[in-house]
Amino acid sequence: MAGCDLTPPRDTMRVTPPPEVMTRLQRLHAAATHLAETAPEIIANPDAARGLEQALTQAMVGCLRVGSVNEDSVAQRQHELIMRRFHRVLEEKPGQSVYVTEIPRRGGTARRAWARCLI
Repeated sequence: MAGCDLTPPRDTMRVTPPPEVMTRLQRLHAAATHLAETAPEIIANPDAARGLEQALTQAMVGCLRVGSVNEDSVAQRQHELIMRRFHRVLEEKPGQSVYVTEIPRRGGTARRAWARCLI
């Protein structure tokens, strides 16, 4: 989809996407969270869930494709740990829906720490 390898690198690095790309992802994430909390029946619809998932995935891939790469830091290592947990949650049950509100709990991460990884 991205036209490049998205396998997590062995060495740590931090990609900082341009503000407009990150803003798009944050708005989609906020909308998905709002739907999950206030109207779960909407995302229970397979077509709506698939569309939302596709939009979020494209926004995340867009964040990875462009931006600047920064040096490793303690905060980056913590971010990497949280993102590895996120990948593990997704890989645990392939093909099964994972709701945005479930990710911190299933990954053993505090909601606030998870949200900071999306910034």
